[in-house]
This record gives sequence, structure tokens and C-alpha cells, in this order.
Amino acid sequence: MGFPVQNLIVQKRTAKHKAGPLDAPVALYNPDGTPFKAGSDAPTTIPQGALVPGAGIDLVRDTDSGVITASVKAKGITAGMLADGVAVSGPKGDKGDPGTPGAKGATGAPGPAGKSVTKLALTTDAAGKVTGGTVTFSDDTTAQVTVTTATAPAGDQPADQPSAIG
Repeated sequence: MGFPVQNLIVQKRTAKHKAGPLDAPVALYNPDGTPFKAGSDAPTTIPQGALVPGAGIDLVRDTDSGVITASVKAKGITAGMLADGVAVSGPKGDKGDPGTPGAKGATGAPGPAGKSVTKLALTTDAAGKVTGGTVTFSDDTTAQVTVTTATAPAGDQPADQPSAIG
């Protein structure tokens, strides 16, 4: 079974170039494109002990070119996931379980103070029928009251009781 190969340019560690774990075989090259070999810049971009033979890692040095190829056997890659030696995406996995709910959020700011009705003045016509009015609220604001007359459905008021509607 072959593994995908990745080219790695060997550069000194800087803020832009950080060392990290490798998950595929690599061929090492200098920044100018020449193979990395004895006499090149010191391999300071790989922390000491980060890439050693064994436990799924093979290091092979080409005696002619001096190129060091590291084969890192990634867990979970099978022959069926390789096409011409390059890893291809496998099937999508099942959706994971939902996470735990987060912490309760802070209480919101209090809303504006409410107001209540302190006075209701109704106006009547000459027959005593309520035709409108004015409502006064606890903050001394007022609003007009509109009266709509509706006919009560038959049987809504028992015949033996006097009607409260005039």
C-alpha cells in the first residue's frame, strides 16, 4: 500500500513557518527547490525527536540525491481510500450527538414601568346610552374611549332576570 507524498520546504522557524506534526510522507527540499541534503541549512524547523523512525514512521534517504523521505502511516487510511497513491475523501461519517446546552444567559434589562387606569369618564346621550368616554392613566395621560353597540344573541340573557344593559 502506498501513502500520499507531500513536499516540504525546509526553512528556519519564524512566525510564518512553524513546525508541526506530519500526517503523510514528505520529501524535503531547500527554499531554492534543491533537495535537502548534507550541507544545507540545519533542519531547525522540526523539533528534536518529532520525527523518528518506528511507530508507523519510516525515514529513507536517497543516496544519490540526499533527499530524505518520511513515510508517516496515518491512522484510518485504507487501500480503498487511495487513488494513484493520493488519499481521497472517504464516506461522510454519521452526525455526532448534540452538545450539552450552554450556560443560562444574563437577565435582560427591565422593561419600562407599566401604567394603570386611574379614572374612566363615560359620556351618554339624552337617552342615557353610553356613547364614548375618556380614560385617564396613572401617568396622567388620557385616551378616548370608543363605544360600539352590539346586539346580544337571543337567549343570552335569561327572561326572568332583568337586563344590566339599559
